[in-house]
Amino acid sequence: MADRMRNPAVVAFGQRATNLADVVFLVPGIAVLAVTGYVNGLVNHIHVTRPGLLVGQILFYAAGAGWLLVLVPTQRRQARLTRSFATADDVPAEYWSLNRVWMAVGGAVTLVLLVAVFAMFWR
Repeated sequence: MADRMRNPAVVAFGQRATNLADVVFLVPGIAVLAVTGYVNGLVNHIHVTRPGLLVGQILFYAAGAGWLLVLVPTQRRQARLTRSFATADDVPAEYWSLNRVWMAVGGAVTLVLLVAVFAMFWR
């Protein structure tokens, strides 16, 4: 939403907030989700190799790979850029190019995660 303003100070703040939220909420959430899923399987004697669960795990880790290999480096480059334009008059074109990559890959990763959830609950 901050990007819609096109105000460099607002865009820079939004970028910092997004990066902070990823570190504080997303990373621990992913770890808790994975650990509790495997613990639940062990406690309830559910084999993680069941077809739906296996497909779901593959998609979960594929989404994680997309996040680590594309989204994190893109966010880091965006963060470096925001430090240089936070007090400027305009947001550079390179930021908007990275923003399009982040939105496209982020959207794809989200869809993959939704399919993973569906696969895990499919019986």
